[in-house]
Amino acid sequence: LDRNALLAPDQNSSASEEAYVAPRTPVEEMIADIWTEVLKLEKIGIYDNFFDLGGHSLLATQVMSRLRAGLPTDLSLRVLFEAPTVAELASRVEQSMSRVYELEEFARNMAEGELAFREGRRERACELLRQAVAQEEALTYDEPPGWMQPVRHALGALLLADDRAPQAEEVYRADLVRHPNNAWSLLGLQQSLRQQGRHDQADPLAGAVSRAWARVAHTLLPISDFRV
Repeated sequence: LDRNALLAPDQNSSASEEAYVAPRTPVEEMIADIWTEVLKLEKIGIYDNFFDLGGHSLLATQVMSRLRAGLPTDLSLRVLFEAPTVAELASRVEQSMSRVYELEEFARNMAEGELAFREGRRERACELLRQAVAQEEALTYDEPPGWMQPVRHALGALLLADDRAPQAEEVYRADLVRHPNNAWSLLGLQQSLRQQGRHDQADPLAGAVSRAWARVAHTLLPISDFRV
């Protein structure tokens, strides 16, 4: 009787159970459930490697497609190759979801600020747009910096409409530090200087403003209720 041969299956089973770590968060649970369906396995731990379990690029595509359908995330297929365990992928998904929620909050503050401006609640509009400005600092734009209409333009235009040209000037100058030659902010700076009677500084900007608009004349610019 070979006792070692008899003990081996139990020992292996015990080792497998010890290595298994169940999902701890809703995101980990969702990923594990998707993997069990795609890989046709009964149980998957958070430290199991997708590709070691038999996963490949076609199955990985299914996984990421289901994740994007069920959660507010836009992660690409590449992420699963970079984070092939449930725990690693869950961490990346949660980070992506956090960015989406931040973007939604930014957009909400921007929209509510514009609405408050149209309704004549200018102090509330200013408060909301200042919050949006702070949130925008953490965002990364895909649009060309020369033509995009940042939230600072809305805030600056509001301040100009409220006869607060010096504050508007500060807003536009700050935006030009971040986005040099931005057409909207150059125009806003020029208008804020003119409103203060500083034509000697405003007039020389005419060339820069014209060149900025000429560079983007072929681009459809976003429409805003805030115009300087």
